[in-house]
Amino acid sequence: MSVGTRIRSASATPSRLVRDGSGGAAADVALLKFCYIDIGASTDVHALFGIYRDTLAAVAAAHPHLAVVPCTAPLRHTESGLGVWVRERLGRRNRQKAANRARQAFNDLVRRAYAGTPIFDIAAGEATRPGGARDSFVLDGQRCDNLAAEYTSDGGHLNDTGARALAGAFVRAVADVLGRRPTGR
Repeated sequence: MSVGTRIRSASATPSRLVRDGSGGAAADVALLKFCYIDIGASTDVHALFGIYRDTLAAVAAAHPHLAVVPCTAPLRHTESGLGVWVRERLGRRNRQKAANRARQAFNDLVRRAYAGTPIFDIAAGEATRPGGARDSFVLDGQRCDNLAAEYTSDGGHLNDTGARALAGAFVRAVADVLGRRPTGR
């Protein structure tokens, strides 16, 4: 089972928030997101999701005034084309696709667990092209989201176009969660 050291460090800030209350009183909304590098092909996404779910629940319990918004994990862009197709047909494992499949599994757990509540669906925003079409690939019969090429210049980080698209999704998610809260703090 691989959960990874980055996961432990990523959960250190929310743990401190639960333990000593630092920062919670001044905030209205809290989000906990991973980086694409935190989830790879060998990550035990069910164990990771358990840690994530428990951390969000602990933050919410320690700070009942705080709106805690779950987030899906970001994606990477996986190349396509004839060269990729040939390498895959020759039996070469596509590590980027395998890692995105693990991210897809984690994101599916987040979406199912928090259905009906506001989430910041980073992966859906990254995979939805400017015209509305979804960027995806199929690996071993499973359709997986892919970071749209239009949104990245290095395959993993958002360019200006991608940042603007995700900023809009972020604002909508925060507005949604704040719109569902009772008025007054």
